[in-house]
Amino acid sequence: MNDAFGVAAVKECGERLKLWDDEAFKRRLTLAAERRGMTLAELFAEAGVSRFYLSRPRVGRNTNAILNFARILRAPPGELLGVEEMKAKADIERNRDKLERLSVVARMMAAQLAAMLYVVANNKSQADPAVLMEMVLREFHRDQDGNNDGTA
Repeated sequence: MNDAFGVAAVKECGERLKLWDDEAFKRRLTLAAERRGMTLAELFAEAGVSRFYLSRPRVGRNTNAILNFARILRAPPGELLGVEEMKAKADIERNRDKLERLSVVARMMAAQLAAMLYVVANNKSQADPAVLMEMVLREFHRDQDGNNDGTA
C-alpha cells in the first residue's frame, strides 16, 4: 500500500520500530547540547526542568519540554524526537521490498534473454522460444521455492 505519509510502511515494520527509545533520546539531546556548547545541566536550567529530568527511564517525554529544548538548542524538534531515524528505518524496509521485486524482475528478464539466445545460437534447432521460456520459468520457480542461494 502506498500513501503520501509513509504510514503503511511504518505499519508494516511497526513490530521492528520502537515508538520511543529513551536511551536514544538521551543521546540525541546530549549531542545537540554539546553542539551548542552547553551541558545538560545548563540546558535543563534554561528550560526550567529538573536537573534529574533524564534520571528515570520513560516510555515517553513531555512534549513541551522537548519543544523548549529544541528552541534553546536551535534544533528541529524532529531531530530530538528521532523522527528522521524512524523515517530512515521505514525507508530501509520499503527499499528492501522494492529490491526483492526488482530481483524477481531481473531474473525473469535474464531467463527470457537466455531462452532467446539459445534459440539464436542454435539456429538449426527447432526449439520454440516460448517452450524454452516455460522451462526456464519452471526452473526459476523451483529455485525460488526450494533454494534461494542462486544455485540450481
